[in-house]
Amino acid sequence: MTDILKYLRAADIFAVLDPDELENLSRDPVVTKLAPGQAAVTQGDNGCSLFIIISGQMSAVITDAGSAVHVRDLSCPSGESSLAVMW
Repeated sequence: MTDILKYLRAADIFAVLDPDELENLSRDPVVTKLAPGQAAVTQGDNGCSLFIIISGQMSAVITDAGSAVHVRDLSCPSGESSLAVMW
């Protein structure tokens, strides 16, 4: 089992998928490591990606009237489960 497949199986959002669907979803992933403060996406970008936080933490921030507004922190829960975040 690939590492990506392991993380997909651990994410509750994918529990409805059968093993073949999970296998298809795990093919050819783009794995990205972000530096502290680096944006994964920017407000206004087209949303067509799925991010699974494997380790660390991300913050969701929006811009409102020119000011940054913190929406929430996103992180990987402890244990084998991971948090799936869609933008």
